Order: sequence, then structure tokens, then C-alpha cells
Amino acid sequence: MAKILLVEDDEFFALAVQSTLEGESYQVVLAVNGKNAIDCLNKEPFDCVLCDVQMPIMNGLELARWMKENKPRPLILMTGFAEAVNTKTALDLNAANLLLKPFSDEELLTAIRAIVRTKNQSATPPAGVGEADPQIARESPAETQDQAVMDLIKIPTASLVQGGTAQFNLYKEDSGRMTKLITRGEPLNPKDPQFLGLAYLFTEKSSLEKILNDNILVAKAVAKTRVVDPAKKAKVIEAAIELIFKKAAISGIDQALVKESADLIACYMQTFNDEALWAILFSLEQGPQLIFSHTFAVTVISVIIAHAHQMSIDDCLKAVTVGIFHDIGETKLPKRLIETPWVLLSMAERRQVEAHVTLGVEMLSASQAVRSEICEIIGQHHENCDGTGYPRKLNASQIHPLARLVHVVDDF
Repeated sequence: MAKILLVEDDEFFALAVQSTLEGESYQVVLAVNGKNAIDCLNKEPFDCVLCDVQMPIMNGLELARWMKENKPRPLILMTGFAEAVNTKTALDLNAANLLLKPFSDEELLTAIRAIVRTKNQSATPPAGVGEADPQIARESPAETQDQAVMDLIKIPTASLVQGGTAQFNLYKEDSGRMTKLITRGEPLNPKDPQFLGLAYLFTEKSSLEKILNDNILVAKAVAKTRVVDPAKKAKVIEAAIELIFKKAAISGIDQALVKESADLIACYMQTFNDEALWAILFSLEQGPQLIFSHTFAVTVISVIIAHAHQMSIDDCLKAVTVGIFHDIGETKLPKRLIETPWVLLSMAERRQVEAHVTLGVEMLSASQAVRSEICEIIGQHHENCDGTGYPRKLNASQIHPLARLVHVVDDF
């Protein structure tokens, strides 16, 4: 019977978790803070420590640090969305998992079982030579190669914002081959060393909705708290926007996606004072994924200008939608063209890049969730008032006011 040290200062929550664990025949010892937990760890052995992050006297991060140096034990941290970005750094302190409150009984038990199972497997040799648990077995090289032809989608590793039990499979690409890293149902630790140095991972397209929803929830939560570093907030928002782009390119643009985009930008803008906001916007120019950071910056600055000119709420929402999707057509272009400076492109390549406007309008027009006026504005966001722009060479009187606004911000 596994013995678990539960470290939680909320008495009601602690009793609820204790009841769940004891209902599965685990032995549970309670501690009310990190200092109390150290006393328990010095007195008796435990198979696992389940610890809250926010506690008085000594918090979960401080306890994790002490345990790593003095009493290494499997550790599961419990935290809320608001602390998730900062808390994930604790996974570098050998935390085996991160449970985001509120979590279900099944999520809790799955995390505990994974630790107990791993411990038992390391202590007991397999019954048969070469046997493996079918629930955690990895594919053979032949099976791994088969995965390469599956319908997979590339996602930023930064979009792994939740620990606990994996709700999707994860793969990495290695010399053209797909190797599975995580199987659905296994424990998922976003700070696992196997993810270090991997900017992108792969998963089935059917998992995109789940990952996007998780990212939007976390992005909205961190935007509301002032304890998270602004640069970290920007990275969370940027990862969510990249996933929105991917969903738009795969499934089209529906009303929910438009609303999620607007909510994301609104939450972000309400967080900062002017000085901090501009500092973050300019820092985005250093980001590796310029199409997404550029989109983010154009959206926010466009809305700032719309507010400053006392435009209607409806026009401000149009500015959000146009800002988010004005370069959506670039997702259809070769990556090399997007990353090459304009002056180094040939005339033929420049025409290809200019075609992103028409491609974007075609993508948006296919969605009933996007008003025709939005398509018109995006179709004009590279037109110049003197008639030298593209794709239609319109003059000032023919260009929508919001298209002129976004064009100025885009160039800026």
C-alpha cells in the first residue's frame, strides 16, 4: 500500500483529497505547509508527495527545492490557472506532475497511479523477457515510421500548458521519421527534459481543439494577474494565437474562433499600463515566429488607435478581427518567402508574397462567421492612398477607413 504525504493548507480541500485517496486504499499523511512537510519527510518514508503551491510559512516551490537537495521523492504539485506559468518552473525541481485546480478525482488518481506503477516496475523485473505493459509500450521502428504518414499537425512546444494526464498523443520529428514521445493517458510533464530544445511537436489534428481551449483558458487567466512577468504573458498569448491560425487554416473560421480572438486581445490589453504594453509589443520583433508576433502587435496597436479616435465598439471589434486575420493568407505561402527580407526577393517572389492578400480573403470568404466588410478591409490592407498599393491599386476614396488604419500599423 503506497504512502502519500499530502501538503495542503486548505483544510476542506485537504480532507476532500484525502478521502479520494483513502477510498483507493492509499495511506495518507497530512501536512499544512512546507515546513511541516519537512518534519514528516525526516521522520518516515513516503512513496509520493502531493503538494499545493500557495501556502504560508513555506510554499510548494520552496519545499520542492528542499526535497531535490535533501529528500528526493516523486512530487506532484497542485496549483490554479493564475499561477500556472510561474509554477511550471517548479517542474525543473523534479516535480513529476502538475495538477491544475480544479482537477477531477480521475486526474488525481491517474497521476498517483503512474508514480506508483513506475516505482513498482523499477522494483520488480518483468515476468517475461522482452515483455512490456501494453498501455505504455512505445512503437517499434516500423510502427514509428508508419506514424509519419498519419494526419499530424505541428504545434509549438510552448502550447503544452497543462500537466496531468495527456489528453492527446505527442510525436517528434527526427530525420523525417515520427517518434512517439507521449501516449494519450500517460502522465504529461510540460517541463520534461525530453521536450527541451524542441520548438515544435506533432499531434493528431483532432487534438487541436483541446490544446487550443487549454491555451485560451491559461492565456485569459494569466492576463488577469499581475504576478506573472509581462514577457511570459506575451509568450502565452502568442502561442494561443499561433494555434488559432492553425485551426483557421485547417477547419476554417467560425464565430467561436472570432470571439476567442477578440477575448484574447481584450484580456491582454486590460492588463498593462501604457509603458509596459509598448515594451512588450516592441519586444515581439525579436520573436522567432514573426507571423504570429506581428499579427499580435498589429491587432493591439490597431485597437489602441481605434479607441483613441473614439470609434464605436463595433469598429473596435472589427479592428480586432482584421488585425488577427489580416495576414492569414501567409499560412498558404512557403515559409522561406515569409522569412526572407523583402529586398532579397526577386520580382516573381514578391508577386507571390503579395498574393497572400487574395489568399486570405478567399479563406475568410469561405466562412459564414466573417462579415463581408471584414473581407473587404483585409483585401485592402496593402492599398496606398496614391494608388500604388496592391492588389487592386485603389485610391484614397476607395479604401475603407479601417483598412487605412491597419495598413499604417502594419507598416509601422
